[in-house]
Amino acid sequence: MAESVDNSLTDRILRLVSKQDSLPEFPADAEDLPSDYEYDPDADEEIEEVEEISENDLLQYLESERSALSVAKQLFFTEQLENANQLQLQVLSPDDVHTLYNVGAVVIDNVIDPAIIRGANQEAAVMKDNGEFQPAQQYRKEGDDMFRDETARDDQTVWLDPAIDYEQESKQHLNQVLRMISQGLLQDLSKIIHLNGKVEYQLAYYHPQNARYERHRDAFPVSDREDVTQRRVTAIVYLNPDWVQGDGGELRIFGKNGEADQDIAPIASRMVVFLSGVADHAVVAASQDRYALTAWIR
Repeated sequence: MAESVDNSLTDRILRLVSKQDSLPEFPADAEDLPSDYEYDPDADEEIEEVEEISENDLLQYLESERSALSVAKQLFFTEQLENANQLQLQVLSPDDVHTLYNVGAVVIDNVIDPAIIRGANQEAAVMKDNGEFQPAQQYRKEGDDMFRDETARDDQTVWLDPAIDYEQESKQHLNQVLRMISQGLLQDLSKIIHLNGKVEYQLAYYHPQNARYERHRDAFPVSDREDVTQRRVTAIVYLNPDWVQGDGGELRIFGKNGEADQDIAPIASRMVVFLSGVADHAVVAASQDRYALTAWIR
């Protein structure tokens, strides 16, 4: 079942705020109250202080109340999980489904023909040479945090749309990767997780001069199935056919409760799928060109 109103993201934050210092008790004796004659209109007006809190601190507060994974699990169809072997899955396996549910992230290799990945890599390189990418730190859209740290990332990005016929624009291999996500993975996920249909697709390039992306999370954890603001699932497909150990650019997923961090190599035909509001992650500094296609699914 969807979470009750009392468990919405907004209400959880308000409960955390209410745990902070409370107002003093109102005096029981009226004689303790100041009279009208004691009011001084020339006295300095008390200024209300607003305490700012960072996104990471807010996530830690939410995590202390309830683990992000336990919140996100409520978006899953439990009856489908119990019968995962009977689902007609195209990209995920039943084991992948259970790993995503129990751990919050899963790594899947050989999701698409290596020849397609090599072609997509070449098309992405042409796009870079044509100036189609722009620094991600400079890109803003309506609703973005105006105080966002613009020094946290070095990648360049371009938005893609699977509805566009990229085959007519010499991007047929990228189009095949997009179709694998939009027609394969998305269908699989819709059988196990309550989704609202909106998906964003972004192609990212990390330059070889130590381009990186600092630790962050793609969304706040929610279990309200009617929520349309928070991303629910992140899927990353790597387009690096010549990557070797030492090239950098690994995806680092940070462990919790004593668990070790996991570094995932961005090798060709590999896809990482994780719950957007659960996994803290970063991109390790790259020493070779690094391309990845990411889908954020709400």
